[in-house]
Amino acid sequence: MNTRLLKSVASLAAVVALGAGVTYAQFTSNTATVGASTMTSGNADLKLCNATGADVWRVQVNPGLSLTDLVPGAAERELTEGSELYVGNDNDDLDVNVLGAKCDAYGSGEPVGSSDVEMQVVPKVTYTTCPLASNLNLKFEIGTGSFSETKKISEWTGNATPYGLTLAVDQLRILKVYGSLDGSVTEPGSECTFDIVLTGNQVP
Repeated sequence: MNTRLLKSVASLAAVVALGAGVTYAQFTSNTATVGASTMTSGNADLKLCNATGADVWRVQVNPGLSLTDLVPGAAERELTEGSELYVGNDNDDLDVNVLGAKCDAYGSGEPVGSSDVEMQVVPKVTYTTCPLASNLNLKFEIGTGSFSETKKISEWTGNATPYGLTLAVDQLRILKVYGSLDGSVTEPGSECTFDIVLTGNQVP
């Protein structure tokens, strides 16, 4: 075979090899996107209703509760006496059937809740001035016959522990608060004004 023929065969082989590479290349399309997708966690939503007051669900009940003429060392007295105060885990349909016609509406401008988890209620107290903070005892009872807890007001300010029965979605419980004074108190006419703050912890 002459040299010229060998060169032609070599050139043909190179062309065939190049053509084989093009044959196996793949097309790549443009991108197609599902845009602005989101995943959002749900809400936990506590509401309060004073059935003997405004009789509607809201996040704040005013006016508050009042207890006067506490005697040092005497038995505890109910701060919620005369009030029918409920706390509910609100998701659009609080279990009003339990209360009949009571607490079956929302306060003006109050949004309907969207809670989607079971909760336990964590009571806490905030105050600005309270000369009796270390001598005034508060007991919270959430749910009739449920576990209750008594602490000094000064101890309730940092509370992070839930008390009372679990609140299922759209379930409510009655809230009762009791107060008493240590026997060591000697200052008559001392007044303590405070807020009772309730939050809900998701049940693990």
